[in-house]
This record gives sequence, C-alpha cells and structure tokens, in this order.
Amino acid sequence: MTDQQPDTEHHASQHTDEPKPNGMDWSAVDQTAEAAPSEDRPDEETQTDEEVVADIVKVFEDGGADLDALSAAIVFALEQGLTEVYVSPVAAALSKAGARHLGYAKAELVRRITRELRDTYGTQAEAPEPEIDHEAREVEAAEASKALRADPNLLETGVDLVHRMGVVGETSAIKAVLLASASRLTMKPVSLLLQGESSGGKSTVLLETIKLTPPECLKILTTFSPKSLIYDREFNYAHSMIVLLEAAPLAAKKESEQAHMLRTLLSEGKIIHQTVVSDEEGRPHLETIEKEGPTSLLTCNVLDHLDIELMTRLITVGIDGGPEQTRKVLSAAALRAAGEEEVDFDPELKVWHGLFRWMAYQPTRVVIPFAVDLQRLITIAHTRTRRDFNQLVSMITASALLHQSQREVDAEGRIIAEMADYAHAREALGPGIDQSSDRKPPTDIARLISMVMETIAAEEEPKAQGGKKFAARPGVRRTMDISIRALANRLHATKSSVHRWVKTASDEGFLINHNEGSRRPLRLEILAEPQGSSSSDVLPSPEAVVVAMKEKKHTRGGRDSVWDGTAGQTGTNEQSQ
Repeated sequence: MTDQQPDTEHHASQHTDEPKPNGMDWSAVDQTAEAAPSEDRPDEETQTDEEVVADIVKVFEDGGADLDALSAAIVFALEQGLTEVYVSPVAAALSKAGARHLGYAKAELVRRITRELRDTYGTQAEAPEPEIDHEAREVEAAEASKALRADPNLLETGVDLVHRMGVVGETSAIKAVLLASASRLTMKPVSLLLQGESSGGKSTVLLETIKLTPPECLKILTTFSPKSLIYDREFNYAHSMIVLLEAAPLAAKKESEQAHMLRTLLSEGKIIHQTVVSDEEGRPHLETIEKEGPTSLLTCNVLDHLDIELMTRLITVGIDGGPEQTRKVLSAAALRAAGEEEVDFDPELKVWHGLFRWMAYQPTRVVIPFAVDLQRLITIAHTRTRRDFNQLVSMITASALLHQSQREVDAEGRIIAEMADYAHAREALGPGIDQSSDRKPPTDIARLISMVMETIAAEEEPKAQGGKKFAARPGVRRTMDISIRALANRLHATKSSVHRWVKTASDEGFLINHNEGSRRPLRLEILAEPQGSSSSDVLPSPEAVVVAMKEKKHTRGGRDSVWDGTAGQTGTNEQSQ
C-alpha cells in the first residue's frame, strides 16, 4: 500500500466539454475570448446589474437575433470582464431571447451558454486559489494534536468527549464511527449502518461523533439523486465519508439506482459511468466520467431491510432502544432543561481535527502480526464472512493508525498493530458481525425473543400432581398467545415497534406467528434461540488469540504482541513522532 496524499484538499473533478447547439458558429467566440481584455466590470455606480445584462441582450437583438448575433452577444459579455456571479443571469437572459427568436429549447441554450461563459472566461476571472503549504499544515496539525496522540486511552478519550457533547451510552457505536473515520485513510475503508428504532437516537449518535472528523472530509446528505455522485464536481470522494442521515433511498423494496451507485463506489473504489452526448453536428458519441474513491458510507435506518447487496458491504451497529437506555436519555435531557451549564467543545474538536489531518500526512501501511492466528479462530458462518474479515482488518488497521504514536514500526516502516487494536475493533464490530452472520438478532428483537422464551418456559414448569412432577409432553408446540398491546406493555415499546420486531424476527427465522394476517392475538412459537452471550460469537476473544499464538509459537514483525487485558494500553513503549 502506498502512502496516501492528504485528503483534506478537495479539487473539482475533471469534466468533458459540452457540445454546442447545432449550427452555431462558436469559432468567433473562442478566438475573441483569447484576446478579450481583462477589464474590470462596469462601475456599479453608473450601471446596474440589470443594465449590464440588458446591454448584452440588446447586442443580440440589434445584431439580427440570429446565430451570428448570439455569438457576438457572448463575445460582448466576455469583453465586459464579468465575474462568475454574472454567468447565470446572462445565460438566462440570452437563452430566453434566443429561444424566442431562434427556436431552440430554452433549457438547452441555458446549459450550453452557461458552460461556454464559465469555461471560456468565468473561471479565468476568478482569483486563483492560493497554493497550500502542506509542510506547514502538517506541522500545525502535529502541534495541535501532540497531547492527544500521546494519550494511551485515545479512543476512550474520544468516547468521553462525545458523551459530554450529549450522547448517552452507545460506547460501541461511537467507537465504530471513530474507527471508520480513521479507516477512510486506507484503501479499504469501513462502512457502517447504525440501526435501531425510530426516535432511538441513531442520527444523534452519528452527527455528534462525526464532529470529531474534519468537515472537509465529510459529505453529509439527507437524500440524493441517482447520478449526483457522478456529476458532483466540487467534492473529492477519495478517502472521504458519505454521511447519509436517512437510508430510505436505499430500501430493498424498490430497484434503487442510488444503492447501485453506492455499492459500486464502496466495493470497487470508483465509479466509471458511460453516457451518450451529441457533438456539434448532432451526432451521438460516448462520454466516460470517472469518480475516484475509496469512499466509506455511514448511514442510519430502522429495522426494515435495505438493498440486500448493499447490506453485505455494511457493518451493522445496533442502537440501544431498551427502557434503561431511554431512562438515561431522559435524565440527560432533564439536566439540560434544568439549566445545566453549556460547554464550548470547539477547542477539543479542533484537537481531534488536527489528529486526523496529521494522520493524512503519515504512512498508512500497517502489519498485523496475529492476523493468521485470528482468522483460524474466526467462526465461519457463511460466505460474507470473507468480506466481514476484510472489514475487521480495516478496523484493526484504523486503530493502529489512531495510536501510531504509541506503536512500533518494522524494518519496512510499517506500523505494527497490537492486540489492543483488535480489542477495539472487536468491541466496535463484533455485535454487528454476529448479527450479519445470523447468529444474533438486533438488541430489541433479542429482548422480544427472550421475553417470549421466558414466558413459555414459565408456563411449561412441571406441576406437582400426587407428589409427582410431569414435564411438558414431547412433540407439543411451544407457543405463546398474547395481544400486540400486552406485548408492547411488557417490552415498554410502542405497538408499531413490536409489530415490526415480530415481523423481522419471523423473517430471520427466530420465531413464527401462527395467527399472522388475522385479527386474533399473536400466537408466537420460538423456532431458533439466539446463540451466544453478550460478547461476540464469530470473533474470538483477544485472550484466545494470544493463547493460539503461544501454542503455535507464531510471530510476525519481529516480536509478540503484548496483551494485558485492557483495550487502551499495551506493553509497548510509546514511540515519539
């Protein structure tokens, strides 16, 4: 992997010149534009904006209102030394007059005249952007983040900041977003789906946590059109993150071109779009537009399924919707309402921005000495485990990059990941990988299944009869009859939420509702019990990996990784940068 260029400077994407309206002689425009004097625009005190535009239209109409007159009007506009702000009103006025006199479609004239004005003169009139002194910027970022880079509990420090900013709990989700932000600097960034009930705080967790990421690396959207990613000339998607606050456009119930575009960008690291345009004589020809990545996606959704192909490219991070978490959220809101002192977090956020900007100038090659032992211990649930393992590797790499000031490097200059990096990645991704591997349902659905199982078990307790106990008869279905309202009351949830949980649990094969589609109460039967405990089932514990390494005496990178049971500290010495 080669060192990445700083991702903090975004440049406009290249574009192909648009064809001109049929029959129009643009040669005079091109020749005159080259010789057009760079004069200042007319004095605002002697001529208003409307008068400037009117004069340009008058040149067209006085010249005969034909194609030659339109060319002359554009040349006249270029000679006025107009800035970019005049391009749109001039194009609109000329297009309106041209459509009336020439018979061309107004929208077509607007598009082509705008492009001609902007490409021929408008961009030249703008002041050139000052060159960035990357060496000075790196030094500035290093100085701003010096103390944070030396913090052995750096990730926990980030979680604490997000908590103080108003997010209650959700430690694993916060860590996952922070690691995903660091992973964008690699060639295989991690993409996340924060999933939970409506009003569960998914967007809040995401929006507050990404404040620690430099804003120039984020493309925050609420919705987008299918081809907007292709024609976006202002944002550089390479080593950046698309933050889609609502994943509804990516729903599986309809063929989504947005989902297709994102799938391609996430998996292939680029979009290559081919379309057909017409040349000056109206003949069609191909035009290819490339949008370079790699790019990661962070999005939120309720428990309804998204596009199934896109889901295989995302790691699911569950948001806690339980009553205990709700009580904590209410308590935090009450404290704010009671006049809790507001805190300015900008100074701390700037430190984190400095850290990520400094990381953009550093090598991104990481070696994971325990990777072979780790993969041998991973439970293979199905084929997507291949992709999940690559996501896990990217998260371990991201943790090593975040903590690189405290990591050693090998003879090739690669950062050596430690077992603490795996512990961070496992905490952030473990539950999501378990869920995607069909071994664990989301938290809310797990509560539903657990409650149904406990109720059925209580009803099947052997009853004393004549001093003897009789167990439930074999072969008898273990079912539970209950109304949606009663079930919602037991789970401290809304009826709509419980209805959705039952449907999802049924779709995932955990239970079945024998009265589905009828007006009768639910008759629920458990088909499969969720496996495992609160820890990850698919991913082994860090201690298990260490044991495997000792048993096989397998080391890479010249040393064994030291693990002392804490995620934030290791037995290595701090490396000064």
